[in-house]
Amino acid sequence: MKFVGRKLEVSRTFLVASILLNIFLAALAGGQYLRHRAEESRHESVFERVVEDLTSHLDNSDAEAFRSALKQEEPHYAKAHENLALARADINRLLLAPNFDPAAAREAMRRWRLAWNAFVGSFGDALVDAMARISPAGRRAIVETMPKHKT
Repeated sequence: MKFVGRKLEVSRTFLVASILLNIFLAALAGGQYLRHRAEESRHESVFERVVEDLTSHLDNSDAEAFRSALKQEEPHYAKAHENLALARADINRLLLAPNFDPAAAREAMRRWRLAWNAFVGSFGDALVDAMARISPAGRRAIVETMPKHKT
């Protein structure tokens, strides 16, 4: 029985290390992407770039309906996105602290998950409303534009 308990403890350690590494790599990749995007367009917000990318595949009436729906809801998910960024910064601060505190890091990650869920929930609602306002061909165009991830 001691071997099973030790194996479980090692697995948990590797899981936490893997999650932390993934967060670090995602932040690093995101930072590189945002740095390059900022050089390309200093006056455009992330929201405007996402909407522009999605609507570039739509006809004019669908594009206008989609933009309008998302723009109406932007204040709701903008705050959620800000909270997500703050939670991520808190995790980074804890990971870089000279005296690493695993309990504090776990708590920060719990807060980040809550912030992520709030952001996804608020943006998801806006996206569903926007999709409801466009044609079936427009919805198909947006779905085909979305990145395909293997699960």
